[in-house]
Amino acid sequence: MSDCLEYEIPSFERYQLASSGLADLGPWKLSDLVLCEVGEKGRLPDLQNYHCSPGSWREADFASLRIFIRVDDISSSDGPLLSEPNDTGITLPSPSRRETGFGNINVLTSHGDGLICSRPTELLDILKKLPERLSGGRTLASEIHQLTLDAPSEGLLRRILQADR
Repeated sequence: MSDCLEYEIPSFERYQLASSGLADLGPWKLSDLVLCEVGEKGRLPDLQNYHCSPGSWREADFASLRIFIRVDDISSSDGPLLSEPNDTGITLPSPSRRETGFGNINVLTSHGDGLICSRPTELLDILKKLPERLSGGRTLASEIHQLTLDAPSEGLLRRILQADR
């Protein structure tokens, strides 16, 4: 184990750096690593609501919006495709995927929104194909409506993609 930690450059920051001509920086921030024991001996912290598995997040870009979807979740055909988190609302206090307490939120946007998706791979597919459907003067709102999503999911997708602007 190393005695320091390397900064993992977030994708949005990596994109901004690359567009400014600063690509392939590699680890450029380091921090000391301190190991300590917290709480009662043998008692582990509650990490039930902590979801940070770097390899399981996929990024979908839609215009200037960046959407991060955790695809390791088990898909469910029950319920709406998208729903709001019960305890936090759609706008999160922190956009960090390392933030604890997000429960089952598995969709984060660069605008600071967080949602629950029952079928992450289906959402990725929709976000990939949606720009292709916007030819011929069709509006984003009408194309989202053509997806035949349930009403709550359609509303949330329109909201995060800012289809009504």
